[in-house]
This record gives sequence, C-alpha cells and structure tokens, in this order.
Amino acid sequence: MKTSIQKTNILRTLVMSLIVLTVTSACTWWFEGPTRPEEPPMPAQAPEVGSDLQVTGTIIDKIDDCAFDGICAYVVDSKDFGTVNVIWSEGMTMNGCSGQFEGQPQVGDNIEALGLVTEMLDGTSITICPSQAYYVRPASD
Repeated sequence: MKTSIQKTNILRTLVMSLIVLTVTSACTWWFEGPTRPEEPPMPAQAPEVGSDLQVTGTIIDKIDDCAFDGICAYVVDSKDFGTVNVIWSEGMTMNGCSGQFEGQPQVGDNIEALGLVTEMLDGTSITICPSQAYYVRPASD
C-alpha cells in the first residue's frame, strides 16, 4: 500500500512540475515576445553635405527622371551607409555632368561610386556631376 501512495505522490509531483514549467515558459514568451532578428547596424554618423563619400553596394532601383530636366540616379544598398542615391545626371544643366560613368549598370549589379554628398533627393545622396574626380563604375571583387 505504501508503494502505491509513493508512486501517486511522485506522479503528482511530476505533473505539478510540468504545469509550473509550462506556465513559466508561456509567461516568459508573453512578456518578452518571440525572438527578433538583429537590426542592421546604422552608420556611426550621417555623411555631411558637401563632403566626398565613397559607397559600394548593389543597385536596388533606378530613378529615371533626367529626360525631363530631372535627376537620374541609382538607388544603392550599401553596407556602411544604408540606402544611398547615386546621382549620375542632374537633367538639362548648363555645365552637364563632369563625373566619370563606366559601363551600363542595371538593377542587381554591384557598383562603386565616389561623389559629393548633396540634398537633391530625400535620404543620403551623392552626385558625380561636379567634378571629373567623381565616378560610378562596376565594383571590383
């Protein structure tokens, strides 16, 4: 008879332990939430307007407004600066665009660009137009 009581007590203890463990886990998940992916690192400091900036990254979109006196640019996903607009034409300007432009990059291509930080478009933008020293070219591997 004593063995049966001991077995019952052990079984009750195990069941209670499982209930406590389940409730604790559910409360922890409820208050802390599911695990979240890490946020990508943000640049330490935003580039200053008027300074030179070199970016390397993948073209994720194109802005094709330059035929109507607008701006043409590549939208580049760079590791160091997030999304950067790389302006390669400023429309029908008197001086034209002095920067060097190599190849015909398309969405999905990796490019390297050096340009002057500008406020022409929303977000971080650089333009290659003010100087022959600025460029857009395929990224070297």
